[in-house]
Amino acid sequence: MPCLTWLALAVAIGPSDAVKRTQSPAVSPDGQTIAFSWQGDIFVVPTRGGMARRLTVNAADEDNPLWTPDGGSIVFTSDRYGSTDVFIMSAEGAAVRRLTFDSGSEVPFSVSPDGKTVYGHFNHWGRSNLFALPVTGGDPVRLTGHPMETDFQPAVSPDGKTILYCSAGGPSTWRKPGLTGSATPHVWAGKVGVPLSGMRKVTSSEFYEFSPSFVSDREFVAVSNRSGVPNLWKFGLDGKGRRLTDLADGTIKSVSTGGGVAVFQHDSEVWAADLATGKAAPVPITAPADSRRAAVEPVTVNAGLSDFDVSPDAKRILLEARGDLFLIPESGGTTRQLTTNPAFDGSPVWRDAKSFLYVSAGPRARRRLMSSGLDGRSTVFYESDKDVTNPTVSPDGHWVAFHRGDREVCVMPAAGGEPTVVATGNFASTYAGSRQYNWSPDSQWLVTTVSNGRSDDVTLHRRDGKGHVLVGRLARAQGAAQFLPDGKSILAVSSEGLDFSESRDGTSALYKFDLVPPETTFREDDLDKIDEPKAKEGKPVVKVVMRGLENRKRKLAADVRAFFVTGDAKTVVTVGPNGAARTSTTSGQSRPIAGVTSVRSYVQGKGGKAYLVQGGKLFALSPGAETPSPVNFSATVRVDNRAEESALFEDAWRALRNLFYDHNLHGKDWDKVHDQFAAVVPYVTSRDDFYALMGEMVERLDSSHQGATSSAPFRAEHAEPTGFLGVEWDWPALAKGTYQVARVIEGGPASLPDSELMVGDVVVSIDGQDVGAARPVSVALANKAGDKTTVVVRRAGKELTVLLKPTSTGFRSAANYDDWVAWSKATVDKLSGGKLGYIHLRGMDAASLDRMLVDVRTDLVGKKGFILDARYNGGGFTSHTVLNLLREQTWLKRTHRDIPGEWVSENLMRGDTVELPVACMTNWASFSNAEMLSEGFKAMKIGPVIGERTGGAVIGTGAYSLWDGGSVRMPSIGVYAVDGENLEHHGRYPDYIVPFDPDAWAAGHDPQLEKAVEVMLKRIG
Repeated sequence: MPCLTWLALAVAIGPSDAVKRTQSPAVSPDGQTIAFSWQGDIFVVPTRGGMARRLTVNAADEDNPLWTPDGGSIVFTSDRYGSTDVFIMSAEGAAVRRLTFDSGSEVPFSVSPDGKTVYGHFNHWGRSNLFALPVTGGDPVRLTGHPMETDFQPAVSPDGKTILYCSAGGPSTWRKPGLTGSATPHVWAGKVGVPLSGMRKVTSSEFYEFSPSFVSDREFVAVSNRSGVPNLWKFGLDGKGRRLTDLADGTIKSVSTGGGVAVFQHDSEVWAADLATGKAAPVPITAPADSRRAAVEPVTVNAGLSDFDVSPDAKRILLEARGDLFLIPESGGTTRQLTTNPAFDGSPVWRDAKSFLYVSAGPRARRRLMSSGLDGRSTVFYESDKDVTNPTVSPDGHWVAFHRGDREVCVMPAAGGEPTVVATGNFASTYAGSRQYNWSPDSQWLVTTVSNGRSDDVTLHRRDGKGHVLVGRLARAQGAAQFLPDGKSILAVSSEGLDFSESRDGTSALYKFDLVPPETTFREDDLDKIDEPKAKEGKPVVKVVMRGLENRKRKLAADVRAFFVTGDAKTVVTVGPNGAARTSTTSGQSRPIAGVTSVRSYVQGKGGKAYLVQGGKLFALSPGAETPSPVNFSATVRVDNRAEESALFEDAWRALRNLFYDHNLHGKDWDKVHDQFAAVVPYVTSRDDFYALMGEMVERLDSSHQGATSSAPFRAEHAEPTGFLGVEWDWPALAKGTYQVARVIEGGPASLPDSELMVGDVVVSIDGQDVGAARPVSVALANKAGDKTTVVVRRAGKELTVLLKPTSTGFRSAANYDDWVAWSKATVDKLSGGKLGYIHLRGMDAASLDRMLVDVRTDLVGKKGFILDARYNGGGFTSHTVLNLLREQTWLKRTHRDIPGEWVSENLMRGDTVELPVACMTNWASFSNAEMLSEGFKAMKIGPVIGERTGGAVIGTGAYSLWDGGSVRMPSIGVYAVDGENLEHHGRYPDYIVPFDPDAWAAGHDPQLEKAVEVMLKRIG
């Protein structure tokens, strides 16, 4: 088909009629028709373009269409039953039939040339293995066996003898155009069979190469970014290739070939390329304007509270929920919507009892400060070329403070005027809505808490910006410091643990800084001052006595994550690590507040009342009350989906520009990216699709730790979780229709003494019904987890009845991991003659560290060295702790009366340590903090590193929340070697490079592990 035809049609059909945000195009065997996913359904359209025709109509997400070789049927995926299952229907959309039934995820990629078998990848037995499935349906047959590697996208040659597939990286959609490194997929080839055999790497580079599609027995098309930009390439089975297309930017996914044509997804459009010439152009697609969702939808807002403020006269409350502002009586009730801006409105603060200020998103989502009355009519109060955020009004009502950009705190008159810069510092978290200052009760000072690189400074700043006082320092502040109402003290929370994470040693405490020394009192005062009149309390005036200031810091309460000040100077409400709240006094006494178990990290006080947010709802705690009472609100807002998504896009784009760790944004033209994606936002088909587009945008930065999370993911109404017997099948036998047990998983239902299955057993029936091709085991075990299940097996020619209690399929992956660790440990023990220990560090998190500490104590007894395996480790935060455990030097020894003649290291007696020679293992799936562990091994000369280069995904990340409940991941901290090399995109090289060998693994060997044992045996002599 000449490319000129597509170009002519692209001109003929106007852009207003065009369909975008199509997914997963697949061309028919004759090259005449394209099936694709759009609006969550399967459509078809002529390859030359034109009006698309819908084949499926379902609320579920339906994707990944594949044609059978005769062109008569289409295989596709759907999550109608709570997980990704495989379905098939006629090419006309009739006779839809489910093929897989397991509650794992099965994704088809190709159909065999004879049309009898569907090939794809699934997560039943590990991260991602290949499967074969009869086109008639059933339980997928496992083709690759490693539980931790990722194999995906299998394609079978026209002669049915060779299978191509991708390994490393992952099967998720690729949207990082420039990504290179060890964690990128490569194309492998193997011989078709159960399992696969003769596997070898075809493309060997650190470029991203995936989605292979055969065009002959010896040639295939795949995506590669070898030229710096993703394009279609034609490869031979020897790995030699040439570029077919000449695209200058964007990304490609979902390649399919047929009839001399390749179709693929290029950004948000379907493209087609002539395989002979390589000429490519978008396929112009139109469709009826009907959409699954209404243009404007009513949304009830009665929860999801983000912020609030109580009026000075305590009669009204301003609420921020779902990006709008609402007004309610102080006790709750009638709810009036004050703002209807499709973009963000929030951070409300009362200026007086009848007017207020708030933050609103203007052009390109830049934040500005607005002023409004109770009628909701607003005007711009102050705006700048920088974001203006987090306003507060001084206690006397005369001044307004706010953050300008991420480096300034400013003050201006409440009546308007020019701002004065009062404080400067690193206030980056203000973009995410975190205020890093507070007013003094006399309105003359502001207090900030700002990092100095090692600790956090608590500093007072005069309102006019002409004076600053360092009050003290905190190890690691959490939230902003606050004055007590009498102005004599400042409270602040600081972490006291070893780690940034609250999940390990992350205790924190409430501290008090007294600005003036306490008044001297005597025991005799109760008698000597009995006739003195009580002093009248005047307005608070902040004074700072510098002498001895550094000694007037004390811990007020432990296990505090947040706090707020009530109306008196003696009582605060503290929030613990689990969200529970307590009323505490400044003298250290406290009592729990009943019924409060998940309070948000911010609360407010007004007079004697306390207001707090729990579960997105507002509660009030009156003085002396045992439990808080709800402050109810409810309003129905009309959400214009298109307008809101455009505003959400601007906000996400702005957040990335302002918060990304690299000010240069990895050299990307972010304004150009803005314009490219802004043009596509009007075409999104759902809120899920919108966040998929945001995921594509953030990944244009070619950074790790990025993505987007939808605010409204689809949830199936009729999920069918599969019960699991605790056995793995003999896969060659299953390929012939027989459910024969090849492995009984220890700890699973089938391993228990009173319900034990044995290797070689053949499952005949479940609950009285035969199992086989017509009734797969996954069908028989639907919704069976925890239920009494009767299983009939054939053993040694006899049929036996066994009663089992299936577990959930979550046990399947967990047990498979445990088996792999046990096999690795036994292999090291055998190869080393018992001299070496083995510990797999699954993650750099608290749970993995705790497990490692137990293993260090129990598994290394009598060992002369050990192997720390950090392969398939996704990262975390504990590398510094682990490295500290691996110190080999003993600096002090002790003896025990009960262990005569034995020395005990002081390190081991007082804590945990290894003090043994150690080697580290890494591979392409060692990410983030696990890569930092590898770097530490080499930089600190702890021991050799064996395996593969790490993934090159090392960055500090968090999430930026959007007002509809979605979010985008936000890398904000870079990680560099001591020589200045950025670990992001630069994986750490091992001392001994040993590639993964799937054939060796299939034969019961792990060459990487064997090399580690060899190296360590030489090291320990």
